[in-house]
Amino acid sequence: MRLTVVLSAEPVDVELVPLAVANGRLRARDAQRDVERTLPLSAITRVAGLGLAS
Repeated sequence: MRLTVVLSAEPVDVELVPLAVANGRLRARDAQRDVERTLPLSAITRVAGLGLAS
């Protein structure tokens, strides 16, 4: 999924694979950089590319 995140002054687009949501945070894998990230949900301003089937 593609997220827009605001942690400082500038919004940043990141592509992540979600792993878990708990305690107001998203834990996800950034495959491009081969790291795991934890982001506060309040910092996420846009979500795209969930690929939900209807």
